[in-house]
Amino acid sequence: MEGGFTPQPERLLTFVRKLKEVFDACDSDSDGFIRPEHFVQLGSQFGQAEQVKKLSSCLDPDSHGRVNFKDFCRGVLTMKAHQANQDTGGDRTQ
Repeated sequence: MEGGFTPQPERLLTFVRKLKEVFDACDSDSDGFIRPEHFVQLGSQFGQAEQVKKLSSCLDPDSHGRVNFKDFCRGVLTMKAHQANQDTGGDRTQ
């Protein structure tokens, strides 16, 4: 992982299980993919529409219209590493 976000294996496993729960909740037709628009719709129900739009653009950067669990995990972990890097003052990309 980049940016210093390297969780302990047991914490990573717990985190991935939680991600799977979120993914499954967003996979309304249980086909193994989430549609960014469904993800944004779910986020807007919780007042998080803008944050979820940003996340969905990271999860589906090529705008294929669907995201599998592997890409979902990769996107969330990348964003988490980026956030951890910002929180520690390590982001020098400006």
